[in-house]
This record gives sequence, structure tokens and C-alpha cells, in this order.
Amino acid sequence: MTRLLTKIWAFLVRDFLSDVSYRFAFVLQLGGMFFAVALFFYGSRMIDPATAGLNGMEPFPWLLIGIAFQLYFSTALYSFAAKVRSEQVMGTLEAMLVSPTPTSIVIFSSTAWDFTWGALRLLVYLVCAVFIFGVKLDVRSPAALALGVGLTLLSSAGIGMLSASFILYFKRGDPINFLLSMGTTFFGNVIIPSKLLPHTVQWVSDLLPMSWS
Repeated sequence: MTRLLTKIWAFLVRDFLSDVSYRFAFVLQLGGMFFAVALFFYGSRMIDPATAGLNGMEPFPWLLIGIAFQLYFSTALYSFAAKVRSEQVMGTLEAMLVSPTPTSIVIFSSTAWDFTWGALRLLVYLVCAVFIFGVKLDVRSPAALALGVGLTLLSSAGIGMLSASFILYFKRGDPINFLLSMGTTFFGNVIIPSKLLPHTVQWVSDLLPMSWS
């Protein structure tokens, strides 16, 4: 276990140092998060609070939570394939795969920073919403929240690993991820409440982990 954690930490530090080495781009990402929250805030003012599907929640918190968590879950969907493709381009993939470390650990560890950065980005969104725009978060069951997030991440990570295997086999990107991400955003109560969709397709929302999360 200690060796596993050491390897994950090594990948985490490597990717962190790589990101912060581009200081200007890193700062712009942080600043962009504030403007994204501001966009959600002012855009939500065009939404009728009585819209079906909001279940009594104000439009801004509803929209913020949906989009913020969707961005985090998209990390699990895209990061595995993106890391494999990046290592291919740099020519380091083969060297890592022939090392004594199992392939599964290599692929999982290479996404450690992506998941960490995704969690930090989610935290920034929520902090901005609370301290700048006055959103009040009501977490009645932290355990249920953690379980929901964990299960949804696992479901997204499974698809993400399949996408990574697609790249390993065909040496090209996987176009299915884009369709899955857009489908989840559309049907998963992220931007559009499922109750606003035609009755003939509302059942799709119930099949998506994102809806329940």
C-alpha cells in the first residue's frame, strides 16, 4: 500500500508542477472560475423560479450545483483518455507501460492530479457562490453526499477507462465520450430540468447516475 501511495503521489506532484510552471495560464484558470460563477448568477435571473423541475430551489443554486458537479464528473470521463493520449504524443507511454508498475496503476495514478484539480475547482465554484453571491448550501447528510459523488465518479471513471483502452488500441481519440458528456448534460438535470423534456424521453434521465447525484 505504501508503494502504491508513493507512486500516486509521484504522478500527482509531476502533473502539479507541470501545470503551475505555466503560471499565467494557471492564474487565468482561477480567474475564469469566478467569471463562470458570475455568468451562472446573472444567467439564472432569466429563469422563472416557478419552472417545473426546480422543486422549490432558486434557479442560481440549482444551475450552479448541476454545472459544477457535471464538470467534476467529466474529469472522470475524459482524464483517462486525455492522459493516455498525452503520454503517446510525448513518447513516454511505452516506457511507463513496460515498467514494473501494473498498467492499471499507471493509468489511475496519471489522473490523480486531474481529480485533485477537479475537486479544487468545484470547491472554488462553491466558495465563490457562498461568499460573493450569498448562496446558502444545505448539506443535511454529508455521508449521502459523499456516497453519491463517489458512486457517480465510479460510473464515469468506468466509461473513461474504456475510452482510454480505445485510444490504446486504435491510437486515436474516442468520439463517444463527447456524445456521452452532451447526453448527460442534456438529460441529467444539469441545465434543463427533466420535467421540461417531452414525456417520451423523460425516462432517460432516470437511467443516468448524474440525475440522482
